Amino acid sequence: MKNKLVLTLYCLVGILMIQQMHAQITPYDAVEHMARGINIGNTMEAPDEGLWNSPVQEVYFDNYKNAGFTSVRIPITWDEHTDRTSPYKINSTWMDRVELVVDWGLARGLFIIINAHHDDSIKVHYTDAIERDRFDSMWNQISVRFKDKSDSLLFEIINEPKGLTQSQINELNVRELSIIRKTNPTRLVIFSGNEWANSDQLVAAAVPDTGDHHLIGYYHSYDPYPFGLKGTGTYGSTADINATKAKFDQVTAWSVAHNIPVILSEFGANKAANYNSRMI
Repeated sequence: MKNKLVLTLYCLVGILMIQQMHAQITPYDAVEHMARGINIGNTMEAPDEGLWNSPVQEVYFDNYKNAGFTSVRIPITWDEHTDRTSPYKINSTWMDRVELVVDWGLARGLFIIINAHHDDSIKVHYTDAIERDRFDSMWNQISVRFKDKSDSLLFEIINEPKGLTQSQINELNVRELSIIRKTNPTRLVIFSGNEWANSDQLVAAAVPDTGDHHLIGYYHSYDPYPFGLKGTGTYGSTADINATKAKFDQVTAWSVAHNIPVILSEFGANKAANYNSRMI
């Protein structure tokens, strides 16, 4: 009896350990572990990979991890690789390539974010039902293809939807989330507001599904403008620092109010900007 009891306890402990290993990570846990991230810029969001920069190499992910990064955002543009006629099939070679790059990152224990980055057709022609169907089809195919990946893979609905109104981005976020949820019911999904996805746009956006507990908000900041993007002027005055703090306070208040964590997935200053200012 004693031996059976000990065996039973071992079995229970083993079951609990397995459950913990496969437990769905929460948005807050994910954001905490994603603390230091990097974008693979000018690669897979170009019309063709390699057109703006060297193609992604597997060693990049070793370098990111060795440098202390825990998450990698892979900006991806699907427009140039997707048919213009129904059912709007994504080129299989491109889909295979994206999956290969994603797997390189996941295999190293990194959090990976994939998105729809420079998919301008939906941003410019949102009122066109064909363009909405095409974008919906893209996310349906992406969701099906990556549904069995670990929960360290996150989906970002759309990058900087410049041209969309607030009501349009609210509508788009709801529609794409519902498509993703058909095959990825607990996948962490990242959403933003409209325009350049600044903090003001995020806090003005509607939460796509208030009952969905697997959401993360995002915003971008190259503030203050024009220092951040054009590289003119300086940064570091008390007013500058207070303005930066106010932006973080704004997002924090929104996050607490909606119980949704937020990531700052793009920020920085133009290399041409004053060096000392950039180091603050």
